[in-house]
Amino acid sequence: MIYHVAKTGDNHNCGSEEAPFLTIQKAAEAAWPGDTVVVHQGEYREWVRPVRGGISDSCRITYMAARGERVVIKGSERVDWWERIPEGETVWKAVLPDSMFGDWNPYRRTVWGDWVVDPRDYEVHLGEVYLNGKSFYEAQSLEDVLHPRKRQFSAHETWMNRRERILEQEMTIYQWYCKPEENQVIVYANFHGADPNRETVEVTHGPYLVDNNIFTSPFSLVNAAQGGAYVHNLICGFIQHYPVLDRATPYHFPHSTEILGTAVVYGADDRWYQNIFLGGEEAGVDYGTAWYDGCPVSAQEYVERVAQRGVGDLENFLPVPQPVYIDGNVYLHGAQGFKGEEHGCSISEDPKVRVSQEAEGLYLEITLPEAVFDVATEAVDTNRLGLVRIPEAAFEGVDARPMTLALDLLGSMRGEKPVPGPLQELRPGRNRICLWQRDSF
Repeated sequence: MIYHVAKTGDNHNCGSEEAPFLTIQKAAEAAWPGDTVVVHQGEYREWVRPVRGGISDSCRITYMAARGERVVIKGSERVDWWERIPEGETVWKAVLPDSMFGDWNPYRRTVWGDWVVDPRDYEVHLGEVYLNGKSFYEAQSLEDVLHPRKRQFSAHETWMNRRERILEQEMTIYQWYCKPEENQVIVYANFHGADPNRETVEVTHGPYLVDNNIFTSPFSLVNAAQGGAYVHNLICGFIQHYPVLDRATPYHFPHSTEILGTAVVYGADDRWYQNIFLGGEEAGVDYGTAWYDGCPVSAQEYVERVAQRGVGDLENFLPVPQPVYIDGNVYLHGAQGFKGEEHGCSISEDPKVRVSQEAEGLYLEITLPEAVFDVATEAVDTNRLGLVRIPEAAFEGVDARPMTLALDLLGSMRGEKPVPGPLQELRPGRNRICLWQRDSF
């Protein structure tokens, strides 16, 4: 069965092409395994919750945009009933009834979790306010909305207490605050001269792979996990690794939030393929993959090293680190590679990486020696990434099918011998590549 959805439809219709439904949710309620939902051009603001799923690869429920038509699905609602408040010339308020959100009002729900450490003295909510697609900052009080201050750095505590510079500092004065009341929430926002009833103002309901990224900050990432795959990235800062052995963390069935089991984080069982690393000046940190030195290079070696410890139980496993799979990486300007890497390349030259925002767009500049392009590389796919050890899960696409990392950051096709890093068009010498054109910002 094929169901159709269109902005001209009606949920009392039968869902045919001539009599389409109005909402995707209505089609989701009607669809059974093997059916297809065709969504026609338009903007659909709804939370789609399918009541059924497919039963096999050959009997799915398929959702697709109509051929040649542009479909946009948003988890936000447009609000055009703002009222200016007398206390502030540029501050407006909107009353949002609880019924607007069903049983899940994001302005009554706060951000929480074991790893949320800041802010400590006030709550932040899962709701959001946008003006013409730009996100606002949630304020601590209405007073902050009335008298906002431009900020250069994040006001919140950051990992390792490092100061994080805010990229769009002019946006820090666009702030909002919410006040929950019985059956409704009042949202206050400072629009700084814009009329929110004329502009587009929205409020929102509020194994892992890291690929095709450009990390330019001095502190690139924290790896407090295991079983990750880092492929075709440019990493200009240091990486912090650490196991978490004093508490168990849940892991899930593939493509589900249902818990399969729990385990402590031993670290490793990671894959690092065809990345470019830069060294830095900070002491006592890790630039590159040398942190993994001493790890087995295969599951077979891991098993053999455990067996070599003789007859025993858990005590034989704990001293043996999990295996890692590291190959085809480039280490520049002092970055250090894993000793067990077969096809790594270390070069002392400084590639002089620079990302610049110019009138016509955002550009990456990097100078690469010829040796970078002599590194032995190959396509990375589900088969090469293998299974992570504890959950025994594969690296798959969101549709549960095998995947190949065939496209680079800009959508260019990679060949059988892909270039290390996120951009296939990199060449020996000085490169200047447009990452985004101004009209696409």
